[in-house]
Amino acid sequence: MGRSRTDLTRTPRRRELQTERVREIADAFMALPERQRFAFTVWGLRDRDSVLRRGDWDDGRDEPLMFDWLGRPKPMFKALEEAFGA
Repeated sequence: MGRSRTDLTRTPRRRELQTERVREIADAFMALPERQRFAFTVWGLRDRDSVLRRGDWDDGRDEPLMFDWLGRPKPMFKALEEAFGA
């Protein structure tokens, strides 16, 4: 089975949906009793370092992490910062 990418959602909307989901997950984590909050794991920090980079298959559209290619915070970072009360 070959790889196919058919997500036609525009980048700003994809970023918005991603931020909403991250906020939801972080809020659920913080709703746990403190003794059950061991760690909140992320796959990396900058998009350019993501495990989702796929060599020849990479179209450069995935923005899965909290910081962009240059290390600037994205809306997802702000959502985590707010959820964790930083």
